[in-house]
Amino acid sequence: MMDAAEIYREKLDRLEAVIHGKEPDRVPVTAMMSLFHARYAGYTAAETIFDPVKNKEAALKVAHDFDFDSLTVLTGLEATFMSLTLLQTAPDLAPSARFMQGRYHDILKDVYTKWPGRELAEDSHPQFIGKEIMTVEEYGQLTENPTEFLNRVALPRICGALSDPPGSPPNRMPLSHDTERNWEHPMRQWARLFRGGLRSAASRRFRLPGVMPPLSMSLAISCVTLKISSLISTGIPMT
Repeated sequence: MMDAAEIYREKLDRLEAVIHGKEPDRVPVTAMMSLFHARYAGYTAAETIFDPVKNKEAALKVAHDFDFDSLTVLTGLEATFMSLTLLQTAPDLAPSARFMQGRYHDILKDVYTKWPGRELAEDSHPQFIGKEIMTVEEYGQLTENPTEFLNRVALPRICGALSDPPGSPPNRMPLSHDTERNWEHPMRQWARLFRGGLRSAASRRFRLPGVMPPLSMSLAISCVTLKISSLISTGIPMT
């Protein structure tokens, strides 16, 4: 019987062979899901989206029972604009901000998504809703300085928590680079909130000892990736 290290190597070799255009020993079996793992483990959509521990448990149950070569659990909704707004001042955070998560929705109060246990029933799938964020007349501002427009104009409209505080210039005004404004730039405010969430998560990491690097709570919320899922069946403890 193969031990954990041998199973790890076999599956990793199989995946890397495909990535590098080589012929693997067999076709890798991969899976990507958003809520199947929740239903399979007996949890509601809201439980796995807003409770990282339950999300992890559900993902591990699927990994154990189905023995995929790779498994990705994605509980968020596409939000590329969040990454783009961080590119200038917090590029290290941009990749992790790619998807709108339930917790981000709670904090940022965005206007274009709805979530189970919040605006929707407990076992519903997260939903996009339509809303105008910019006008045709503003395309000139967007093309002149895309990052600045996203942060000064679009982001405060998308996220209620980042809207202009009382007394600040309306976000429909022409863009300005003056330094006399006494309010926090939405991009810096968003980066500060996001970093705070990462720090809060850092103390609660998931680890597969000797097999996988630590998977932080923030990543567990957004995208639980278990590349060598069959290792769970070997009885390796999770801490």
